[in-house]
Amino acid sequence: MTATQLPLTWDLTSIYSSLDDPRLRADQGVARDAARQLASAYRGRIASLDTTELAALVDGLEKVHYLGNKAVWYAHLRFAAQTDDPAVKVTLDEVQAAAIDIENEVAFADLELAGLTSGALDPFLKAPALEDLRRFLTAEQRLAPHQLSEVEEQVLNLKNLTGRRAWTQLYTELSAAIRVPVTVDGVMQNLTLDEARSLRLSPEREVRREATNALYAEYAKREQVVTFIFNTLYQDWKQETTLRHYESAIAPTVLHDELDAEVVEAVMSVTERNYALAQRWYAYKAEVLSLPDFSSFDTLAPLDSTPRRVTFEEARDMVLQAMNAFSPKAGEIASQFFAGRIDVLPRPGKRGGAFCSSFAPHEHAFVLTNFNGRLDDAFTLAHELGHGLHAELGRDQRLVNYGHSLPLAETASTFNEMLLADWLLKDADESVRRDLMAQRVQDAVNTILRQVQITRWEQRAHEARAAGVVTSDGYSELWMREWTKLHGDSVAPVPGERWGWSVIPHVVNSRFYCYSYAFGMLLVMALFQQYTANKTEFVPRYLDFLAASNSRTPTDLLAGLGVNAQDPRFWQGGFDYLWSVLSDLTGRAERPADLDD
Repeated sequence: MTATQLPLTWDLTSIYSSLDDPRLRADQGVARDAARQLASAYRGRIASLDTTELAALVDGLEKVHYLGNKAVWYAHLRFAAQTDDPAVKVTLDEVQAAAIDIENEVAFADLELAGLTSGALDPFLKAPALEDLRRFLTAEQRLAPHQLSEVEEQVLNLKNLTGRRAWTQLYTELSAAIRVPVTVDGVMQNLTLDEARSLRLSPEREVRREATNALYAEYAKREQVVTFIFNTLYQDWKQETTLRHYESAIAPTVLHDELDAEVVEAVMSVTERNYALAQRWYAYKAEVLSLPDFSSFDTLAPLDSTPRRVTFEEARDMVLQAMNAFSPKAGEIASQFFAGRIDVLPRPGKRGGAFCSSFAPHEHAFVLTNFNGRLDDAFTLAHELGHGLHAELGRDQRLVNYGHSLPLAETASTFNEMLLADWLLKDADESVRRDLMAQRVQDAVNTILRQVQITRWEQRAHEARAAGVVTSDGYSELWMREWTKLHGDSVAPVPGERWGWSVIPHVVNSRFYCYSYAFGMLLVMALFQQYTANKTEFVPRYLDFLAASNSRTPTDLLAGLGVNAQDPRFWQGGFDYLWSVLSDLTGRAERPADLDD
């Protein structure tokens, strides 16, 4: 495929031909009928089923979930690319409502499966014919203490349609509609959020300052709406966690991730012990850039005053070469995304950020980016294609075992970034090597330390909302408290930094997702050491790990790679590596002695 032939928007017609495709609603009709048949045949009987009947039930549930939600997935992809298209929003609302009705028809199945006693569940877990359902059945039972009656579950599903989902959609639409006024090359421009964010990497300090201040100012202008959205969503979560008897706001995330709370806390506590890494890094940047008044709009400043620019075609070639060098199979899978399964450039109405969306083993994954021509955008592309590799390798799994749990969600994506950096280092001169090492530390600060800071804020914000309505000043005070713990006195915050909490879509769309970035990158640090030590043995084990998808628990999957997630020393090992990289950069010992305690 030549550069002129490279598609820059995705082609979703492999899912449905258009919003008016009759299959879109016909599939939901088939799912609705199948759901009613399952309810008629199995409601109240699951405890007495034999293995053949249970296998048939799960087969039926997979069909219902697939056909009932395929239209929702398609509409969400269309919405991400066109948040300002009324027809897309109408379709999304309609298919989401239909999907809720369908899911409510089979809500009994989750409740009855979770309610099986150990004695009733054991025969299923031991049956060879149900081997591929063991993780699924065990996970269902873990949820039993927190599930409600069938009617109550149905009511909550319906409530979420006009409650949680509506408020998150409002936040997405509000953010996508924002235009940030910034002077670029002497011309005032109204930029999308992602275009404005990209200017925070500008070598020109005044551009960074103006873009940062203008971005925060746009959210400050929407203070009333943004704060109301957060208060509504966080109170909604408090009500649900209370109804389900969870001890904390983060507890459902940990349970669904099939981890022990101690593992998640170990990751975050070890990270907080290493907050000094960020402070030493920023002090080094301030020294190199000769900025005694180093500010929060300088944290992403490039060390090179003429940062490398790349075209999308160049970024594609870099990533594919790095992935091919690791594994031709991985490179081939990634190359297939460039045949119309990536939406590349920012534009008005398009959702900000980047993501890879996978839905079911029956469908290919799709990638969205907002490419701005920076080398950093090549790393974003590598990141999302890592997700894509994970999704595509897992397509041999059945639906209930497809995907990945949250703690492993960022493993393949972050590993892919390491592969790209490693590939670029091969032929790099000393200055490029220094830049790539610096990028590795910068990425770690953003991907590990900052994400734990965000997660800690999210915990505190939920605790505050549980006690009553929180003002924008209240959310901001909590934000600055956690922000200061991370940055210390190494960075002077701009006044608008107090609005940092409001610009992070994860804390609206995906509760407590951010801890998974820290988990994933620290994990990848260890895995990459395994890879460099013995590439021949590591590559097939790693690809098998990705292909296993969600068929086993995270602990079991990681054990196959020689990882003990419960040992804090394992997580500290990732930081020890980062401290060594920082020491190489600065030419002096950087690791604090108290980390040996």
